[in-house]
Amino acid sequence: MDLQDPHKKMSKSAASPDGTIWLTDAPEAIQKKIRGAVTDSGSEVKAFGKKPAITNLLTIYSIISNQTVQEVEHEFAGAGYARFKNALADVLIAYLQPIHNRFREMASARDEIVCVLRTGADKARHTAAHTLNAVKQRVGVLPQ
Repeated sequence: MDLQDPHKKMSKSAASPDGTIWLTDAPEAIQKKIRGAVTDSGSEVKAFGKKPAITNLLTIYSIISNQTVQEVEHEFAGAGYARFKNALADVLIAYLQPIHNRFREMASARDEIVCVLRTGADKARHTAAHTLNAVKQRVGVLPQ
């Protein structure tokens, strides 16, 4: 769910860009977004039905760390929101690191990517031209 409004899903069209973690966000941006995520009143790192914000953050941590929410609650019992958010940012950054690395590799191979895209576009145009001509002949737009 959105880091700024835990009642809504993360979305590219959200009112605040700080509510969504993008796969290509820099580690510093992820830290900032997690530290700035809304929390509920109190400081206990525990999921409750009436505490959607901390429940959202616990759920994210749980999924990323492959632990249950209860295990995460136990790990951060008495720790407070600040320590928990810092740990969440750290595990999220580590989890997304392979994606960041691959993205950087691909971005540095721009010429290769452009070549692959051009080749694909040429093949698609060739196939589309044959298909379009066949359709036009069947409809009667082209002479036979």
